[in-house]
Amino acid sequence: MTKINTGKMNEDAYFSKLPNGLAVYLIKKPGFSKKAALLGVNYGSDDIIFSLNGQRRETPQGTAHFLEHKLFDLPDGRNTLQLLTQMGASPNAFTSHSATAYYFTCNDNFMPALKLLFEFVYTPHFTPEGVEKEQGIIAQEISMRGDMPEIRLFDEIFTALYSKHPVRHPVIGTADSIKTITADTLHDCYNAFYRPANMVLTVVGDLDPNVIEDAALRLSPRERQPVPEFDCGGEPEETVAREKIIRAGVEQPMFAIGVKLVPRDDRLPWEINCQLALGVLAGPLSRLYGELYDKGLIGPSFSSAPYLFKKGGVLLISGRADDPPAVHAAFEKEIRGFNSIDTLLFGRVKRAAWGERMRVSDNPEALARSIALDYMSGADYFNLPRAFDSACIDSVLSLFSEMRNNSIIICETIKEVPK
Repeated sequence: MTKINTGKMNEDAYFSKLPNGLAVYLIKKPGFSKKAALLGVNYGSDDIIFSLNGQRRETPQGTAHFLEHKLFDLPDGRNTLQLLTQMGASPNAFTSHSATAYYFTCNDNFMPALKLLFEFVYTPHFTPEGVEKEQGIIAQEISMRGDMPEIRLFDEIFTALYSKHPVRHPVIGTADSIKTITADTLHDCYNAFYRPANMVLTVVGDLDPNVIEDAALRLSPRERQPVPEFDCGGEPEETVAREKIIRAGVEQPMFAIGVKLVPRDDRLPWEINCQLALGVLAGPLSRLYGELYDKGLIGPSFSSAPYLFKKGGVLLISGRADDPPAVHAAFEKEIRGFNSIDTLLFGRVKRAAWGERMRVSDNPEALARSIALDYMSGADYFNLPRAFDSACIDSVLSLFSEMRNNSIIICETIKEVPK
């Protein structure tokens, strides 16, 4: 493995691209007893339409998430989650709009756990009976999500912003879409996306780089294959709906404001500039935040963050408020008048953003996840110092011209009808 120059991040990091295309990172943490390993796939819920070897394919919503659930089943009936737990590891997995990942943390038995991680990820086993059983489990999960206002807000903001991009569909799929998923669907998608050249392994811990590289070589498939191309359907810049209202049994109204962004290729600088733009506009250090807080329009639940994905991005602002339209109006007024950034404020926001990024350094699981997700998005986590150094007031201000395309989702309290 090649040692990476991480500059002021001060990490002891190594990287290797194996002959089969698998990317391998090791962040060596001398003296750390805790270790983490993550095997990520550049395949998320948005990849329902893709091209491979000149052929265009369309698959049901929720397939990536369904596949993640079923991959823990091994042909001999072993329960991989139970086995990893018995080794003293804490295993888990997730599917997002852009990626799927399988990971574990442990103090001991790291190499046996890593071997098992590779084994179940690279041993697909899908049967009609297993698929039917999982359809019932995920259908219950979908039903439960309908009673979770926070998740409904998150899902609905994307349907208000996007008309064609698959980000408008929930990661988990719908009750109807998962009924159309078959064992053949899973095999086809697995064979298309679960190729080493479309994957990354990130390991964090007090481990030997050569041992990790050798294990990845032995445990992953040898053949290098082409990877699928994403198709987002040609999304227009305009939003679908200006405002949407849903109703649920919440004590106080909730809201989510989404700003639809024009996608850019320079992923890491773009992400940093988005984070800084939100910080100076509506972060805890901003004038708008203080004004809204003093007026009682927002409280501790108010938050903001960029959410970037393949061929798209959204700036998200959310929280609880007695008068969400007033918050939205204040937000829009601030955008219209935003033509300069105070140098002192910008410096404070930039330092706070850097500190937030660096906090993951002492958390092996969070660090492994950050490196893998950056890699799969086409960015290099270890270019963070350079991205922060290049971020300036002008680069952040350029984002404000895009903030006219925004929508708000409001979750109102269900009111009892007088008898």
